Amino acid sequence: MRGTQRRMWFLHDPIEDNPNYDWDDYRNNYYKIVTASLFHPAVHRYEISPWPNRVFNGSYPKKNGQGKEAIPPDYATSLLILMNTLRDFDQSEIEWVGKMAPIGVLLADSTMFQRNHPDILGEDSAQKYDGTDAEMLKGDKAQELLDWSEFYGLTLPLLKSGIPVRPVQLDNIRRFSSYLEDYQTLILSYEFLKPEAPDIHLGLSQWVQNGGRLLYVGDHSDDYHHVREWWNSNGSSYENPAEHLFETLGLERQLEQGTYPVGKGIVSFLPLHPKACAQNRQNAELLKDTVRQLFSTNDWEEKNYLLLKRGPYIISAVMDESLSEEPLKLQGVYVDLFDHHLPIRKEVV
Repeated sequence: MRGTQRRMWFLHDPIEDNPNYDWDDYRNNYYKIVTASLFHPAVHRYEISPWPNRVFNGSYPKKNGQGKEAIPPDYATSLLILMNTLRDFDQSEIEWVGKMAPIGVLLADSTMFQRNHPDILGEDSAQKYDGTDAEMLKGDKAQELLDWSEFYGLTLPLLKSGIPVRPVQLDNIRRFSSYLEDYQTLILSYEFLKPEAPDIHLGLSQWVQNGGRLLYVGDHSDDYHHVREWWNSNGSSYENPAEHLFETLGLERQLEQGTYPVGKGIVSFLPLHPKACAQNRQNAELLKDTVRQLFSTNDWEEKNYLLLKRGPYIISAVMDESLSEEPLKLQGVYVDLFDHHLPIRKEVV
């Protein structure tokens, strides 16, 4: 919805559709999803409880598996505190703590289309895989499809180093003229999605010409490069849509690995399948090093946490699998909104 003048609500469900978990599980995941959603400062509307009755009046398994119990009073109090506080997150003062502005990773509608691979569902199948039902999947590629390593390979090496990452809708580049204005750095791969139309590349090219930094990651091995589409039909003879992108940027179709100036901006090409960046540390570091080369030394910073200020509120999370296991310590005067007693603290760890 970003840049479209439309409104978005984030869903916070204090329990979930599966009624077989205990209250500790529900509480743990609720705090995680609230924290994650608050790292998106452009959104300040929340569906706080889609079915309040099943939350506050329902009974769920006890931790020992012996019978069921209603919501613990301390969790109910915490929910009401948070639900009330969430009304106050339309804050004008937004600040990421650290040098790094959010980096955009491009997604497209075609990302889901490519999850209906004939090797997985069977060539004669009329079914469409919706991303949830593992029983539909067949063949050796099934687990790979569930893992969605292409997306995680482009995002987690950065996120685990405390660099904010944002999904950016590729299709919106042609729908909304100013859609990319908030971004200085974008990462793109056509190994798990495809551009809807060639004019998307005109928008990307103009953005780079004006000073944007673009990293393209891909080895051109995806089967869907060879479907009959705009880049290889009606007089076009590109082996894959990345060739058209490179040409639109004023570069060679068959681009070598490296970094290239384009107008006021810069383009980098890493000939690696993005899923490889999720499969081992070496490739993850290679991706991160390639992104780092788009920045000056003074503009690059890695850390093991994210920290965002939204008005008087501090949202923070420390990453596992990161640079270190050092805790983040905040000094000052704070109220812990995840503690139903609302204690005043001079230090938060």
